[in-house]
Amino acid sequence: MKIKFLNKPTKEFEKGIELLGITTTTTLDCDIIYTHMNSFCIPEAFPNLKFVVCPQTDISHLPEFDKIIFLDDKDFLAKNVWSTAEHTLSLLLQLSKIMNQEIRGKQICILGSRGRVGTQLRFLLNGFDCEILGIDKHNLHKMKYYFSIADIITIHINNTEDNSNFINGEKLGFIKNNKPLIINTSRSNVLNADDLLKSLKKEKVKGFALDVTESYTKKQKKEFNILVSENRGLITNHISGKSNESRVLTDMYCLEKLRKEIMEL
Repeated sequence: MKIKFLNKPTKEFEKGIELLGITTTTTLDCDIIYTHMNSFCIPEAFPNLKFVVCPQTDISHLPEFDKIIFLDDKDFLAKNVWSTAEHTLSLLLQLSKIMNQEIRGKQICILGSRGRVGTQLRFLLNGFDCEILGIDKHNLHKMKYYFSIADIITIHINNTEDNSNFINGEKLGFIKNNKPLIINTSRSNVLNADDLLKSLKKEKVKGFALDVTESYTKKQKKEFNILVSENRGLITNHISGKSNESRVLTDMYCLEKLRKEIMEL
C-alpha cells in the first residue's frame, strides 16, 4: 500500500506506517491520503484510494468518502485531548487581563458545557472561584437568562449546518447591561461576525477572543483587527487544538484504526 501526505504527520505516525509495510508517495497513485485541514480534489482523482486519514474531529472540509478515519471516539478525546480547553482558558485569562479584570467571582456561561471541550473547561475553571453557568444550545429559555447575567460567555458547539450563525443578533440580543466578554474556540461560522461587530461597536459586548476567522470576509477581519489594536480583543490563528502531545495521541489513534481497517481487507 502507498500513502500520500497532504500534511506532515508526527514521527510516531511515520514510524508506524513503515512498520505496517506502507510506503509513501507523492503521486495520485495512492491507497491512503493523510490530511489535517487541507481539502483535496474529488476521490475519483485517486483511482486506488481506499482510506482517508484525518486526525480531526471536524471533517466537514473533506469530500464524501466511504472510509474516512477520524477522531470519532468521544471517550478517547475526553481523556486525552485537552488542547482546545486549555487554549480557551488561556484566551479567557489573557482577555481578562487586557480588560484589567480578574475571573475570580465572575459568572462564566459555557455554551456546550456537556460536550468534551465544555466539560474540560469546567474542570480547569474549578480552582478560580468563579460561578459556572453551563448550558446546551437547545435550552433557549436558560440561554436567554444566562446571557443576560454572564460576565464571560464561551462557545463550544459543533460545526454543523444547524449551528451555522447560531450565535447571531437574536442570541446576542439576550445580553442586557452585563457587557460580557465573548470567546469562541469553535469554528467561526457558528458566530455571526457582523452581529458580533455590531454588539462590540455598541459596547453591548465588552471584548472578544476568536481562534478561527476563516469564514469571515476581509472587511470583517479588518474590523476585528482594529478592535484588537484598541485592546478590545484577541485573535489566534486556529491553534486551539494544536499541541505536540495531542498530535501524537491523535495520530496514533488514527494509525490503530487504519491498521484494523487494513486487516479487514
